[in-house]
Amino acid sequence: MPRPQVIDDDALIDAAREVFLARGPAATTAEVARVAGISEGSIFRRYKTKEALFRAAMKTQAPDWLETLDDDRARGDDLVAHLARVGEAAIEFFRVVLPISMMAWATPGPDGLPAIFSGSRPAPLIVLDRVRRFFAARIRAGELRGDPAIVARIFVGSLENYVFFEIVGKGKGEKSPSAADFARGVATLICNAAGTRQRRR
Repeated sequence: MPRPQVIDDDALIDAAREVFLARGPAATTAEVARVAGISEGSIFRRYKTKEALFRAAMKTQAPDWLETLDDDRARGDDLVAHLARVGEAAIEFFRVVLPISMMAWATPGPDGLPAIFSGSRPAPLIVLDRVRRFFAARIRAGELRGDPAIVARIFVGSLENYVFFEIVGKGKGEKSPSAADFARGVATLICNAAGTRQRRR
């Protein structure tokens, strides 16, 4: 079957990400070309080196689940249910992005950071800031109390940590709650600890 002369940039990056996640930085551009169904030369017309292709494949954008932070609140969900739903979506995102982030550390860019963390506004800082602003609004509305930066780090960090231990414990008999139960547990803990109804004695 003849190879296509042109491949969409997104399709090439998807193929490269698949190969690099399966084989690591040792994977070759020939392997990427085979998965993408193009010639190896087609890759080098877009990316001068394998390292450049690797960095592009390991870069991710800000996640779609951030958009649901305010959308679902408009439906009148209680805060625990809303945070649980957002948390589940975040876990799905971290299941994709965490292995990419881990792999990306193998070939840092010129600033010493992986491509996913480079630039003036890297995706992790965009995520943290967006979640912080959500909690700041909830605190202003009187639903929660505390420092929104701390609450945001607890929320995001807990969900990412769930996926980290899911990866590390895979096949090792590690028992963990379901993503839904974990997300609801984190949401409940945050609302209980930072809720305005919870008064210190």
